[in-house]
Amino acid sequence: MLKKCRTKSTMMLSKKKIKKLVLFLVVVLIFTIYKLIPKDYKISYKIDKYDIVESYLKKDKMYTFKIKKNNQIFETFSVQKYSKKRKLIKSIKEYKKNEEMCIILKSEKIDENIICKKNGQYIDYNLLNIIPKKYKNKYKNNKKKYENININLIDSSTYLIWNYTGFYKLSNKKLETITLFKDDVYNIDIVTIVGKYLVIADYNEKYNYNKLIRVNLKNNKIDQIELDEDISFDSRIIGKNKNNIYIIDNKNKKEYEINIKNKNFDKINKNKLGKVIKNGKWENIKLNKIITNNITFDNDNVVNYKIKDGLLKKVNNTDVQTKISDKNIKNIVYSDNNRVYYIVDDKLYKYDFLHGENKILEYFELNFNYENMIYIYD
Repeated sequence: MLKKCRTKSTMMLSKKKIKKLVLFLVVVLIFTIYKLIPKDYKISYKIDKYDIVESYLKKDKMYTFKIKKNNQIFETFSVQKYSKKRKLIKSIKEYKKNEEMCIILKSEKIDENIICKKNGQYIDYNLLNIIPKKYKNKYKNNKKKYENININLIDSSTYLIWNYTGFYKLSNKKLETITLFKDDVYNIDIVTIVGKYLVIADYNEKYNYNKLIRVNLKNNKIDQIELDEDISFDSRIIGKNKNNIYIIDNKNKKEYEINIKNKNFDKINKNKLGKVIKNGKWENIKLNKIITNNITFDNDNVVNYKIKDGLLKKVNNTDVQTKISDKNIKNIVYSDNNRVYYIVDDKLYKYDFLHGENKILEYFELNFNYENMIYIYD
């Protein structure tokens, strides 16, 4: 009898231990999840005689860093994945010569870790010569020629160059031509890339189009997206969202949503209102206003670029405007948080932080036509 009581008591004790263990594990799990959930924060600390203000902005999914020593202030940013760690800068090296000064940050969370100023203005470190060469990186040249285009395909991107009846498709793997139209088309406005597809209006027509040409950029297969209505060539693509593109017909005052993947077509304007994405949310705006003010969808880039006495890189939520090129730039072809492509004379250049400014190709036709002539596919 005594043995049975002890067994029962032991079982009850064991169940209590299991409940406590489960409760403990649940608490630990909740705490861990809480720590990993991105949240706004701002902290101050000191590294190598520099005062640092480190912030995370949950809305923009970015870090900002303000670094100060005496009267010198440097700012930088990071769009790396959120970390529960704080005080992300571990050390700072300083290089100075006359009116030029650079600091190099040691941090696992900051990609753009070299910040320079010349005469008090931010400038890309690749435009200066005051830091050791070991901090500078160079692409390996890969020079070729195709259809009178001198090319230097230094990265893994595919470049699509308009040749008036289609595209030259240039990549490290292959150089080829995609023909789309019978006659020369000198100006293409209704064209974009969505996922693996390049999409362009049917420029075989003159005044209206009722289909889009779709090119699978993985295998060059060409097919069509049939549209339920004629759309005037006085139209423009105002934005993209997932697999959809959004076209405003300026002449007929209509807005269309077209799914490039499954080829669905919908007219989405109602009661003289169109739809656009602003600040990450859908907004209803009068069609007349969208048309008159050339309104487009907001992009979600943290970094934007401006042509002014060369090319400037502007970082949201900071005062940073960094000169990244001294060249006379005609047009920005494509940009994201990590790189920008732009045209100078008859040349296409690429800038990224790690490698600086590099020439990608030279095409004589860019002397005359340079808008909507080049598209980048990754």
